[in-house]
Amino acid sequence: AVRTSGFTSSALESRLRDLNSTMQSIQGVSQWLIQHKKHSKTIVGVWFREIQKASPSRKLTLLYLANDVIQNSKRKSPEFKSEFTRALPRALHLVAKDRKDESVSKSINRIISVWEERRVFDPETLGKFKSIISENTLVFIMMPLTVTPPFLMTVMFPLFMSGSSSQRRTKSESEMKLYSLDVHADLKATPIDDSSPPPPDEPPNDKKIPEPEELLKKMAAVDGENSSVEDMSTRQKIASFPSELYDANILTKLTDKETGEHLLEELEKALEILSGYTSRMKAEVEERKDIHETMDTFIWHQQKLLYDAKTKQKEYRHKMEQCMVVREVLKSHIAALPNLATPSSEGLAPLPSAGDLFS
Repeated sequence: AVRTSGFTSSALESRLRDLNSTMQSIQGVSQWLIQHKKHSKTIVGVWFREIQKASPSRKLTLLYLANDVIQNSKRKSPEFKSEFTRALPRALHLVAKDRKDESVSKSINRIISVWEERRVFDPETLGKFKSIISENTLVFIMMPLTVTPPFLMTVMFPLFMSGSSSQRRTKSESEMKLYSLDVHADLKATPIDDSSPPPPDEPPNDKKIPEPEELLKKMAAVDGENSSVEDMSTRQKIASFPSELYDANILTKLTDKETGEHLLEELEKALEILSGYTSRMKAEVEERKDIHETMDTFIWHQQKLLYDAKTKQKEYRHKMEQCMVVREVLKSHIAALPNLATPSSEGLAPLPSAGDLFS
């Protein structure tokens, strides 16, 4: 049975200390955590601190715990998934760098596979997790400490960045500022929505892609006072026509020639107004059809630009995430690298004098 005592930070730390690798222990702590979902942010923060100081095998147990919480809370407590998504990149790095034991490596890969099979995380997030535990990422961890910074900058960075050699610089003040950026803030960026399919390769019609100003000008030409539909004066005139003008049976009511000529005169006036108005409306209908087709082409063009922009954004977001991984590994090891800023002259032979050279 799961104890349902109230939530405190000390109670949480106690339960994490008592956690072991058995299924019963992991599920018991997991259920307790889910019961206190309103403290999800604190829970994940304490969990990550435990990961940082834990032994390799215990790191894996804590990762199993996170997996159980994420999968069993994804419907009713999605806040856990959100918090763990921000913490997992660093946590996976910490677990993966201790994977000297092949069984640990297999366990990490199995967890990632389960997340992929059950669609626990979106493909982009899973790709990020995979890159963190990949061999290319871990090559920094397995490098001997005698490897010098020039090797890191000129050989290893191209594994993650596609820039030319002229773009590779030595560590400068700006790069040192980069190390101080908060990786969690970067990972909070809005996810890229790439669920919509790409637009067709060909435009919907033979209309030329308009400039926005041109399209707006066309729309203004049939809008407001320029629109026949909005011509209230003409519409009121038509509405005021006597009903006899629309009644063919009026002929049976004619009693004299004078009345008939007067009615004919009224009909001629009405026909002139109606003819002019319907001609204007016909021209407006054709213009609006043209605007509609031009708008279709404009929207197709904008959708194409949007799709291309999303594709590029995803590409560069991936590069950014790879750089973030490299940065995190570098930050954790940079203190151990040799300082070459002031090279020592000990052990070097003295330079020969001019006399020695020409003697």
